[in-house]
Parts: sequence; C-alpha cells; structure tokens
Amino acid sequence: MNKKSILRPSCTSPMPSIMAALAVLILAGCAIFSTPAMAAPSTMTSLGSPASARSATVMIRIDPSTSHVNVNDGTTVNFVVGTNTFAWRFDVPHNVFLFNLNRIAPPYVLDHQVEVYVAPSMLSIF
Repeated sequence: MNKKSILRPSCTSPMPSIMAALAVLILAGCAIFSTPAMAAPSTMTSLGSPASARSATVMIRIDPSTSHVNVNDGTTVNFVVGTNTFAWRFDVPHNVFLFNLNRIAPPYVLDHQVEVYVAPSMLSIF
C-alpha cells in the first residue's frame, strides 16, 4: 500500500454535497411556503373597520348552521345574526383570504365559529 492510497478519501462521490444542497433547497422552500397565506393578522384593524349598516352594499344572514361566509375585499357587509346586526368594511392584506368572523364581531353576537373567505378586490387585481 502506498502513501497516496492511505491519504485519498474513501468516498469521492459528489453525493454528500448534493444532499446538503438538497437540504438547503428544502428548507428554503419550507420558509417560502410557510409565509402565512392564511395568516392571522396581528390586529383586528388589519382586517378592515367597523361601518354603519347604511353604508353596507351586501347583507349576510348568519344562523346556527352557518359555517362560513364569502365576501369581497373592499366591500361593506351588514351581518344579521338573529336580532343583532353589525357592519364591517373589509380591507385585508393581500396575503389574507381566510379568518374567523368572531375576531371582528361584537362580543356575544356569534355563538359559534364562522369562517370568512375574502376574495380579492377587482381593483387590487389590476
């Protein structure tokens, strides 16, 4: 056995570096896709603002069987829950398209969870 064969690494395959590069790509992909597309905004005001029922262009009735509602960003909606009503002007960030209506409803108006699906405003698309 000569000295060169003793000092030569036993593995000359590029596999370890390929595996390391693959691991980095996977982690980067996870970081990109973990950006919150359905993230809960940090404050209620980042979802819009309370509005008057007179300014509402849409009315949505919520009953005990309602599990979700669909709204368009930029619209003002009057929600009717039994004898209670509240209006909301939706103005959500571009990365928010789903959140819990209970976050913006006045206390004790909703007695169950209702999800809000927010479609982007036509103005924000163009």
